[in-house]
Amino acid sequence: NALKGGATVLTTDQAGVSGSYVTFGTATAPATVYSNTSTPPNAFGLELRYVQGYGALLVDGDLTLAKDTNWNGLIIATGLLTTNGSSEQVDLRGAVLAGSGYTLTANPALWYDSCQVATALRGKPLKFVRWKYRS
Repeated sequence: NALKGGATVLTTDQAGVSGSYVTFGTATAPATVYSNTSTPPNAFGLELRYVQGYGALLVDGDLTLAKDTNWNGLIIATGLLTTNGSSEQVDLRGAVLAGSGYTLTANPALWYDSCQVATALRGKPLKFVRWKYRS
């Protein structure tokens, strides 16, 4: 609840077309995007297709990332995460958490990037704790 304050709220699937993406945020101004797939009911969860995003993507339910979808930042889905890019790559840079597991098809590019996560959470009500192991 604390993370979704001021978020762009999605109630339907988002689908751009090849060469014309649906875009959320920018590299210097990340967005917070929130979707509750049960309000209104979306039987198959949220699907993003030809989407470019920067920031935090928070999904209460299932999430499908399809055809040429690129997200830079943090993705948290409470349900099942599915990637389905066919010949068009799904590219995720940052961190991804899925509550019910994941189904990864079409070899998505998944890159952990702590800088993208930190940028996505800038200004959010979180406390970062860092640690370093010393032997």
